[in-house]
Amino acid sequence: VLALASDIYAQVLEGEIEPAEAAIVTSRAINEAIGAAPMATDAERCQDVGIVHLLNAWPAPRRDHLAESVARYGQTCPGVIVQVTQLAPDEALARAQTDRGAFEEYHLIAGSQTLLAALVDADVVLRLDGAIEAEALQRFRPSALQSMRVGEGLYGLPVLADVKALYYNNELVQEPARTLGELRAESQTGVPVVLQTGFVEAFWGIGAMGGEILVDQTYQPAAFTAGFTDWLTWLRETEAQSAALLTTDSAAATEAFLTGESAYLIADLSRLPMLQEALGDRLSTAPLPAGPGGTARPVVLVDGLFFDPTISDADFAVARNLAAYITDTAALDLSLIHI
Repeated sequence: VLALASDIYAQVLEGEIEPAEAAIVTSRAINEAIGAAPMATDAERCQDVGIVHLLNAWPAPRRDHLAESVARYGQTCPGVIVQVTQLAPDEALARAQTDRGAFEEYHLIAGSQTLLAALVDADVVLRLDGAIEAEALQRFRPSALQSMRVGEGLYGLPVLADVKALYYNNELVQEPARTLGELRAESQTGVPVVLQTGFVEAFWGIGAMGGEILVDQTYQPAAFTAGFTDWLTWLRETEAQSAALLTTDSAAATEAFLTGESAYLIADLSRLPMLQEALGDRLSTAPLPAGPGGTARPVVLVDGLFFDPTISDADFAVARNLAAYITDTAALDLSLIHI
């Protein structure tokens, strides 16, 4: 067995045999030598061989979870080498908008809906209609797949979604504000409140004021404008009538929450592990405050995987199987918000 294994190393290094085949041959030899019954391993079931160049443009902690998933895939499919390049989401978006050739070297891109739209606009992403079997798409929720469509085309595979939650410091408030009225009243009685006012971060309040973009699947600008106007008015009045602070700086809002300068933080659910580590038992969560127009409706952003439009058939087959592994919820840590 040892002699065979030594020969296997030499054959792999000289290009006479592929790594996946070498692993299978060696495993079988060991089983025969010790009299063990042969058993198909993940590596034996995976016959893929190749190199996948993956651009990871997800933010932390998703970026780190994806790296861990790729590492596990290396154990499942040892014949596939995944070379990962990290790129900040903002930088990836800027490149997509200014440099059509910036993504040519990558077979697979992990990014946001916003990045996907820019890639489609630049015509540098593969349309997946017909390229991915219908059976493989059935495991995704229709709403998740819809998030990966631009126009009539499907351009990505959804992996995870993130929604906003109301985090609160239970040492500063025993019961969280359930409505916008309660939130304003608390800030008027001395509870420190810092609210983010970026469009995506604060979008939840438009729905709480009754604003809707789609009514019966049709864009209704009047319904949206009325809710948006009322929400902006509420924010301005709350700032004027209480001690609440408004900011467009997400980092500043988070820092205020961590240091006790704000009892509340409205942020993605994926930030829960970081906040738990920082605040421990002082951290609690609750639904976003409702308003006179109903429940809050935050933006749900979906991250996905996108393919190079010039990828060869052989490379696409390997990258597609890697993508199937990543999109399987068992392949990612369950602390993420899966679709």
